[in-house]
Amino acid sequence: MTTPENSNEPIVSTNIPNPLGAVAGSPLASTRPRGGITSRSIRTGALARDVGSDVTNALDASIPVFGNVLQSIGDGVATSQKAMDQGVIDTVNKLNNTTIKVVTSVVEVLGDDGLPDISQTKLITENVSLLNFFTPTIHEWKNVSVSMDLSVGSFHSEQGLQFSQRQHSESSVATGMFWGFLGWFDTDTTDRTNSLATQKSSDVAWQSGQIRVDALLGPRKTGKFPVAASVSVGPQIYVTQGVVQEQKTGNIVTSRNVEVEAQVRKASGDPNPNKNITLNSGGLLPSFPNGSATDANGKVKFTLTRTLIPGFTAAVGFQVNILFGQLRKTFAVTL
Repeated sequence: MTTPENSNEPIVSTNIPNPLGAVAGSPLASTRPRGGITSRSIRTGALARDVGSDVTNALDASIPVFGNVLQSIGDGVATSQKAMDQGVIDTVNKLNNTTIKVVTSVVEVLGDDGLPDISQTKLITENVSLLNFFTPTIHEWKNVSVSMDLSVGSFHSEQGLQFSQRQHSESSVATGMFWGFLGWFDTDTTDRTNSLATQKSSDVAWQSGQIRVDALLGPRKTGKFPVAASVSVGPQIYVTQGVVQEQKTGNIVTSRNVEVEAQVRKASGDPNPNKNITLNSGGLLPSFPNGSATDANGKVKFTLTRTLIPGFTAAVGFQVNILFGQLRKTFAVTL
């Protein structure tokens, strides 16, 4: 670029190198190739990595970090589980050391008539711990899952600016005795140039991550204490079943019957005479040849009969109950 003579206007020339991301051929593009990325090591947290290298190395270096997190969570779960178990143990010891008097068994003595004798009924008490009535709930970690996401990245940025200024001035003076024929010219020329160049380069590296913990706490399956047994002391009933007999009309079986003998004994084992029994024959027809009262030996006999319907003569099982006061004797008969 040229300027008119005797001009004092500066000529400005600007040269901007290609910044990061400039498109070739644009006004911001420069034909000068960009300098290489300068690698430097940056420590973020517990990881040190080179931002100029592939982030795969940083991901590999992050594996111990996940292991440390996993170990910390595992230790926390184990510690909390131990604390919960110890709390249950302390509660059980406290309940076990606190006792109350309760009735553990009722001994009901039945008289010779099979009915309870209140005067001989006994209550068996015992000092038992509250642990029999208040069982603490034991909790445990049913499931604990851990997941971790890690993101690692790097960024390089380079910026440059070059500024150049040049100032040119010329002047001439003519002198002589006879202008145009004799004289000389005095010429003065001045050049001034100023240059300024700046360049900035930065490297940035980062990592981010998150940890997700899903835990499920629920009750632990435990056993229960046994329930106190109840014992009854009183008369006993013994049953003796005879042979099944058939009744026919011609060649057709019309009925079947069986003779049954029941004996009632006292709690001492002696015969219990002159006591009436009740029979629940379960669909069979009962009959008492000598009445429903026991004889001197505490025995009573009765017959059970089944009337057959033509076409339905197959043997069938029946359940029979002998009732005597609060006693119930159950036996099966097949007719």
